[in-house]
Amino acid sequence: MAKADTGRGDTPPPIGQEAEWLAAARAGSAEAMTRVLELCRGHLHPIADGELDPSVRASVSASDLVQDTLATARRDFAGFQGASADELRAWLREILLNKIATCKRHDRNAARAGLHPDGPTELTTPSRLMAQGQRAVVLKAALERLPADYRQVIAWRQMDNLSFGEIAARLERSLDDVRELWWRAIQRLQMELGDSL
Repeated sequence: MAKADTGRGDTPPPIGQEAEWLAAARAGSAEAMTRVLELCRGHLHPIADGELDPSVRASVSASDLVQDTLATARRDFAGFQGASADELRAWLREILLNKIATCKRHDRNAARAGLHPDGPTELTTPSRLMAQGQRAVVLKAALERLPADYRQVIAWRQMDNLSFGEIAARLERSLDDVRELWWRAIQRLQMELGDSL
């Protein structure tokens, strides 16, 4: 088998092969879809690397985002309207950029709530430690008002320092689902806290 058939995206396929795979994928071939999407992995990774803010990298890697992008593309492939490999890459790029934008927005929301996917930062001065203690009481009360699944995902991220992947495995859900659960939990927590902190 030719090296190009590995589907890793590291070696271009023979001329015309990419177009054939794309046509077969559009006709319903799952194998062709996997091949043509995997060819795009190498195109997507540098985009994710370049667009991902350092603060967001603490909670999600470029590789995770590319993997999520390809998983979304597989799920939504019927919605792809293009006919060329360039159009496919542009479609995948839009999916990836949307995922990055969502991660940035959710990271800002978590920071506003005083929670970051990396966990709480240390406060070292006495006045800050006192303020932290007061905030802890308010935060605990707000957490108790959350639905159980929101409390659980926050506890796993903040107290147990689990990755989204580890939480996804525990819940037997996709990374996208777990991230959405986390962000919804943070947004609800912000609502519960209001101007208390």
